[in-house]
Amino acid sequence: MILTVEEATTKMCPQTLGPVATADRVHYESSCCIGAECMAWRWNRDPAFKKGKDGNSVAVGYCGKAGQP
Repeated sequence: MILTVEEATTKMCPQTLGPVATADRVHYESSCCIGAECMAWRWNRDPAFKKGKDGNSVAVGYCGKAGQP
């Protein structure tokens, strides 16, 4: 899925899945994608994906852990 960094930060990241202890049990939680701050983030160089709604260029990418879109 090719996304802007802002869109990516609204998605869940399975890489951040970890145990969280509460008073009575341990469960697993995940947090959101950190987009371009992640080592797995890959920028998409295809110019077809770089136009925003207003016609200006938009930087987009995808999660490298998920493979190429």
